[in-house]
Amino acid sequence: MSMLGYIKTIDSLFPNKEEMGLQTPADRTEYFTELWEQWEATEIDLKNQRGPELYGVRFQEWTPTEQLKEFAKKHNIKQFWEYQIRGNKVRFKSEDVALLFKLS
Repeated sequence: MSMLGYIKTIDSLFPNKEEMGLQTPADRTEYFTELWEQWEATEIDLKNQRGPELYGVRFQEWTPTEQLKEFAKKHNIKQFWEYQIRGNKVRFKSEDVALLFKLS
């Protein structure tokens, strides 16, 4: 990825970074770590999510993060701001969205 592409990606993830005081990576790390801690009640262990099955056989190429990203795109929720992934865990800002993800 070119430097220009990287800057556009950062700007799309953090459109109001100056207004929010999130100008440096350290600022963003601290802010989103605090959100992660606040969203503890909505944590879902992705290792326990089952992949799609066809005739009783689970697809090997499927990963839980793929399901999560499809879910996020479908429901128009933004990574970092409305959900965060760390390792095999995901946490959502909204308990309703977390429940909807569990049911999907």
